Amino acid sequence: MGLALFTSGENSIQVYEYQVVQWKIVERIARGSGDGRVFYGTYSERIPNPKHSIDMKNNPVRELSTALGAGLIAGLAGTAAITISQMIEMKITKRKASDAPTKAVAKVLDIKPVNKGEKAKVAQEIHWTYGTAWGAVRGLLSLVGLTGSPATVAHFAGVWGTGQVMLPSLDIAPPITEEKPKAIAIDVLHHSVYAIAAGLVFDAIMEKDLW
Repeated sequence: MGLALFTSGENSIQVYEYQVVQWKIVERIARGSGDGRVFYGTYSERIPNPKHSIDMKNNPVRELSTALGAGLIAGLAGTAAITISQMIEMKITKRKASDAPTKAVAKVLDIKPVNKGEKAKVAQEIHWTYGTAWGAVRGLLSLVGLTGSPATVAHFAGVWGTGQVMLPSLDIAPPITEEKPKAIAIDVLHHSVYAIAAGLVFDAIMEKDLW
């Protein structure tokens, strides 16, 4: 059931009806500087009705969806950053692109690309999908109170650590104890670029409240 408020001016009467939002009408008096005139007016202030309104700041569903959405965007940005980092590094070191992602998916899903062209396409699709999906973890970290640098470090540890466990378990890469220091350093560098870029984008989105 709605409620009506009436405010009157010199020549008109205005009616405000509302149901979810309460309105507080306050009379304001302002006096002139010397001619003795008095002006009367009204202004309105919105006051949330706790019985009907939804507190969006403390809505768990909204917080989760916001964190995951911002995280996926951050993951996409991080994937773009690591892609550029890898391209620069491979141009300098003359290293060929890794086929580990394709091998991992082939083993897990029992599928194989038909030709080399398809293999390269699948590798890129896996690379972007995997990197973007890991951005969601950055969002989840914010929900447990981790933000800024600590969240970036935790995010890096999760992404890099998962690779170190998963690839050797699938017999796609040797364990870290058998890797060359240079290869480890390069891998750490690229995943650091990913985590830092994703963290910066995520924090920027959340600080500006773009959602």
